[in-house]
Amino acid sequence: MNNLPTPAEDHRIVAIAVDDLTTSESVVDWAAQNYLQPTDVALLINAHPGPSPLSHHNPSYAAQSNSLAHAAQRHSRATLAHLERRLRGTGTRAEVRVMALAGEAKCAIVDAAERVGASVLIVGSRDLGKMSRMVLGSVSQYCMRHCYCPVIVVKPPPDKVEAH
Repeated sequence: MNNLPTPAEDHRIVAIAVDDLTTSESVVDWAAQNYLQPTDVALLINAHPGPSPLSHHNPSYAAQSNSLAHAAQRHSRATLAHLERRLRGTGTRAEVRVMALAGEAKCAIVDAAERVGASVLIVGSRDLGKMSRMVLGSVSQYCMRHCYCPVIVVKPPPDKVEAH
């Protein structure tokens, strides 16, 4: 992570939160078509679960937890590589970078956007029903409430909306 973009007068850092759902492809496409400028740095951010804090108390659990965390990290990097290729394939002239983070998605995304000095954060919405939002929470809602910069929420196209 020593290659993080830094804010400058000549470019904006556009943080784009992605996961492995097909709605992330829509978010990347929307950003390329509607928001990104040639002088921007597009930073694709993906958060994945890290090792469990309980692993410090049980060595056998620690090995399993670390194995799962490594698998999640590999999956995160593969997701980012796919979406980086997709974004570059749109013909955008913005510089594209990626960031894989361990931790709870909503907190990791907000922290990363602040740490890099993002001008804006673009997130997707799975358009969950009221009950799902109440039980699962909403990453996009959390980001809107806690992020210091403006947040753009991209709704999924009608054919990608999850059933409620």
